[in-house]
Amino acid sequence: MLLTLDGEQGGHSLPAVHVGFDTFNGMGWPAKHWGSHCIVEPGMATKDKLRAAIQHLSHAAEAVERRTVYTHTGWRKVAGVWLYLHGGGAIGAAGPAAGIEVDLGDLAHYAFPAPSANSKERLAAAASLACLDLAPLTVTLPLLACVYLAPFSQALHVDFMPWLEGPSQSQQSSVAAVMLGHFGAAIDRVSSTASWLDSANAIEGKLFALADTLAVIDDYAPQPSAPAQNQLDTTASRVIRSCGNRQGRGRLRADLSRRPERYPRGLVLGTAEQWPLGESINARLFGVSLKRGEVNLAQLSECQTAARRGLLARCMADFIQGLAHRYETTIADSRRAWEDYRAAALQQGLDGRAPEQVAFLLVGMQLALQHWRQCGLSVPVLPVVETLMELARHHSRHVADSQPAERFRAALVDVLASGAAHVEPLAADGGKGHSPEPLHGRHIGWHNPTKGELYLLSVPTLEVINEALRKGDSPLNIRPRALWRQCQQRGLLLPGNQTATGQETTRNVWIVGKSERVLTFLASEVWTDA
Repeated sequence: MLLTLDGEQGGHSLPAVHVGFDTFNGMGWPAKHWGSHCIVEPGMATKDKLRAAIQHLSHAAEAVERRTVYTHTGWRKVAGVWLYLHGGGAIGAAGPAAGIEVDLGDLAHYAFPAPSANSKERLAAAASLACLDLAPLTVTLPLLACVYLAPFSQALHVDFMPWLEGPSQSQQSSVAAVMLGHFGAAIDRVSSTASWLDSANAIEGKLFALADTLAVIDDYAPQPSAPAQNQLDTTASRVIRSCGNRQGRGRLRADLSRRPERYPRGLVLGTAEQWPLGESINARLFGVSLKRGEVNLAQLSECQTAARRGLLARCMADFIQGLAHRYETTIADSRRAWEDYRAAALQQGLDGRAPEQVAFLLVGMQLALQHWRQCGLSVPVLPVVETLMELARHHSRHVADSQPAERFRAALVDVLASGAAHVEPLAADGGKGHSPEPLHGRHIGWHNPTKGELYLLSVPTLEVINEALRKGDSPLNIRPRALWRQCQQRGLLLPGNQTATGQETTRNVWIVGKSERVLTFLASEVWTDA
């Protein structure tokens, strides 16, 4: 609750100030906001008397005005009616709702125009449908699905982040801005929700306020120094996990009471020139790749014009008004559809988070198609299911490749091929073998081609691998035991010795007349192209 106070000193008006109730009771606000114009006399009880006098005088002439000001977007039940809050007020089943005040601060451009008159719904919907032609369907289908899924973010517990990745000058920021234009005519490429260079606290504050809407965090790009890259990665990791878990960071007040968590309440789209590091981080994303030259620039200009004219925002206002008529029914139908889509994705062999992610996107695209058709548009037959399922399979492969075990395997192949390290050849009986070429770099193990096994010494192998990866600012950042467990799960590493306490990762192998304790890898799995 905020109190608004104004006053007068020496015949001059003092500016209105807004303070919380706890701040008001502390009575430190007069000097803070009004400075030397307002003097609180000394005395143990003076502040309490002044506070009481202000309250009594405020109620003396007439009742104190009370206003409800919402500071977030999204669905809210007001007086038993579902309304969608935005920077310009609220939209309900009857259109703009009177008497609803919304203050989004610097996010006020998230504002809808009034919904269309019936004769103009088709024009606005056509502008939205035209966004499909911005780029290949592998790009526009998932992005438009996110646009129409965003108003259901809280009700459906959407827990992933779409990730639009492409090289510099591939127009990913411009494409994302067009999608964001569905939520405000004043939004363009230079007014995205946030930048990845913003502080994590600033980003979290915005994502908490932007409930049931689309937000864009722009430009995850390589940084000029290792500390700057580490800071960027730390911010990205925190925000992506927050979106993927739908949880905020627990915080305490000075008196150790718990602060309310600020977590993302909408759907967040990230634009990037590269992927973040880490399997668990990438699993919370749904990757959409855009290549340079794939954007239809003429169509981009048309869509940007439609966004500036407010057509895209009006299309979304029409969509929101339609939802307000049947909000709870639509939520229930969408949940059932999500369960069906997830079951179909599981049947197609998708695993991890991919079945749920693709099910969300299919729900969003279904809602978009329904709205366009209800507005009288003839929508072409689109390969929606096939396209989104293939994207999910492609992203699942990317997640698997980002596992530490796979990065270890790729780095091992690189260091052996580059001569930074070597493995000595063995004969079939474990004796010394013959190498047709000189061996270079650090010795990290042996290779028995007859058995198809690669015997690696744990410590020197990890030292060489981590040294190589650190040069690219991408160390494994995983404990050895966890890494070897992942290697076993991926079929790279054979089980070690069986002991009374369980299975070890290493085994004793007789090599050149000596027992060595080694990690036993399958050579065919390490050199997958062999």
